[in-house]
Amino acid sequence: MPTKEKKEEKILYVGIDESNNGNGSTCDKNLILPIIYVAIFSFDERDVRVIKNGERKLSKVRKNFRNLEIKLGKRKNFSILLIKNGFDYKFNKEEKIGRVTASLVYKFREEFYDVERIEFYVDGEYRLEEVKFAEEFARRMLKKETRFYHDAHLDTKMPLVNLADELARYLYKKRKKGEKDFYDKFKDYLAYLLI
Repeated sequence: MPTKEKKEEKILYVGIDESNNGNGSTCDKNLILPIIYVAIFSFDERDVRVIKNGERKLSKVRKNFRNLEIKLGKRKNFSILLIKNGFDYKFNKEEKIGRVTASLVYKFREEFYDVERIEFYVDGEYRLEEVKFAEEFARRMLKKETRFYHDAHLDTKMPLVNLADELARYLYKKRKKGEKDFYDKFKDYLAYLLI
């Protein structure tokens, strides 16, 4: 009797980190820096392998970004969300990370039509109410099964989140320098906050 092959589930892994939370001085005193959230997309399970205790943690790149394009490789799948620092949210504070994570994927949802589950890996600590809202909101907006994982210092423990951290820092530095082409250069990757 022939056996049925079990279809392997297609999972989208999303590593998320943010810039310096919109803080910091700039060369232009009138320039208020936005909070820059970055999501890196991957289908490779090795990208979400957590560094175990005793293993060397991943370094956070803060100055030399010349290998960033090589690290992003051919994937070029990432999104950026800019939120004005001090933005008056029209929703509860507990909803912020849920809206941010879903927004980062929403613009590109058609590219991931065949994905069965989306797993979000976010640097930082969040309360149970925030995690529940994040999973429910993403499930509703993206029409996919979702899981939300978070941990302090995940950017030094997981390659995908480490790369998101590096890209967020790179973008923050570019914006901080007041580079005029910042928005034009990354407009195809810009997501919009779902309210």
